[in-house]
Order: sequence, then structure tokens, then C-alpha cells
Amino acid sequence: MVDKREWQRIDVDLRAECGCASLPSEKFTVRILNINEHGLCCAVPTTLKPGQKINLAMDLRIHGKAFLSAKVIWSGYFEKTEEYRAGLRIIDSEPEEHEVFLRFYNFLALQKRKASS
Repeated sequence: MVDKREWQRIDVDLRAECGCASLPSEKFTVRILNINEHGLCCAVPTTLKPGQKINLAMDLRIHGKAFLSAKVIWSGYFEKTEEYRAGLRIIDSEPEEHEVFLRFYNFLALQKRKASS
């Protein structure tokens, strides 16, 4: 099957501490499954509402920490893996924070290209 996505997804295994803009006192952890330049897919503790704004704090290994804001694009339960997942698009993040994330993404993309050649 041909992947028709505009941006290449890269599988990762990261954790992020999150909070909802609408409920700043409630924190939760997500497991990030894959990323692209503009977003990420993650396993979440419960279903999230499309349009909901999420704040993420993630440790990107040698690239440092990134603090990003994202909007829920989709969310649902995956029976195959028995978990809730959500697709998040990065929005309204500080340029320097998004730059940390992009450096990490580009590093992984380069490693993936080297491994496949």
C-alpha cells in the first residue's frame, strides 16, 4: 500500500507529560507512537475531543526538552491494541520550541534514510 501522506511519519517511543488548556490542573501522560513535521500520534489514557488544545512537555533525548501546544485532530479506541489513540497537530508553539522538535524529527529522518540505503 502506498502512503499518500504529505509528511513522512517516523515511529518513536517517547513519553510526554500533558495538560489540557481547558483543565490546566489535570495532568496525564501519553506515549508518542510516531511523529511528522507538524504533528504526532499517541496512545492516550482516554478519548480526547477533536479541537481540544493539549500542552505537551517531552524529552527529546540529546535534543533537549520541547514544550509544544497541539490540537486534537482525531481520537478513538483501537480494538487491535486495546488503547485510545489521538492524532495531534502542533499549533501556536513558540518558534524555538518547535525548532527543537524539528531538529529531533530531522535527525530521525536522516537516521532512517541512512539505515535504508
